Amino acid sequence: MPNALRCGIVGPGRSRNGLGPFLARFAAASGLTVVAGAGRDATRSRAACEDLARRLGHAVEAYEDVEAMLAQARLDALIVAAPPAAHRRALELALAQRCAVLCEKPLVADEDRAAVDGLLDAFLAHGVPLVENCQWPHTLDTFDALWPGVRGGAGAFAMGLSPGDTGLGMVVDSLSHFVSLAQAIVPLDGRSTVRVHAAPRIAPGDTQASLDVEFAGSETTLCGRFELRVVSRQPRPAWFAIAGRRVDRRIALPEYRFAFETPDGRRETLADPMQRLVYGFAALVRSKDLDLIRAESERIRHRARFYHAILDACRGAARRSDP
Repeated sequence: MPNALRCGIVGPGRSRNGLGPFLARFAAASGLTVVAGAGRDATRSRAACEDLARRLGHAVEAYEDVEAMLAQARLDALIVAAPPAAHRRALELALAQRCAVLCEKPLVADEDRAAVDGLLDAFLAHGVPLVENCQWPHTLDTFDALWPGVRGGAGAFAMGLSPGDTGLGMVVDSLSHFVSLAQAIVPLDGRSTVRVHAAPRIAPGDTQASLDVEFAGSETTLCGRFELRVVSRQPRPAWFAIAGRRVDRRIALPEYRFAFETPDGRRETLADPMQRLVYGFAALVRSKDLDLIRAESERIRHRARFYHAILDACRGAARRSDP
């Protein structure tokens, strides 16, 4: 197809519950042709690209590294599904090629936080789409179907997730989801502030934690509770509640069908929210709508600020508890 958009993926495999194969499948369904992949280990990347080729029905070329892939593969879009330590470099290389990016959360590793504003400004200045993989806002229409009218009067919300890491890694792994949901429930902008009440002392190896966080926006204040509990089985439990009205995520395996269920047994099916996010990314790559690119950039900017403020509070509590 002459108008097909070529897409590459950083981290094409499934090691440590990576999302590469899922994101590649959703990208292909959205009209992005996944033609290339690269990762930290060339041998594993080749095997992952061969697996993607079987799944997608066409060749997926493996490259030695991200730089080579972006220089040679003539990509329109890049999916960054690698661990956070690799994100900044991939973003910088993609920007140099004016290549749109869908990046796994968090946008960059904690040690690269100072680069966030500059990256966002540069992507926006060149009109290049940059989207962070935070899919929970795409479930709110299903919540509204189960609890009509509740979201409009929200003053509090809660969320429970089952991260794949322990200790402070639980927060690093999951916090972007919590913050992105808060952003979608109430307007939060550059003047908004965040405060953690009695930040928990999370020790290495801990498998449970809870945070009480207050988001003060220009129009309203939203009080959020974030509950984390490591669960090894799949599918992992996940839920959220707004103004005390709760929905639990249900996933039917092996079909991977999604539904929300209320405590009183009502149920509503929904499309995989990550698939909806990828579809939105593909649409943005095609349209290059500067207003939408700017809006997404600002969401990421504010999310990063809230994310690091909450993470810093948790790390401070952990340091104070050290002997």
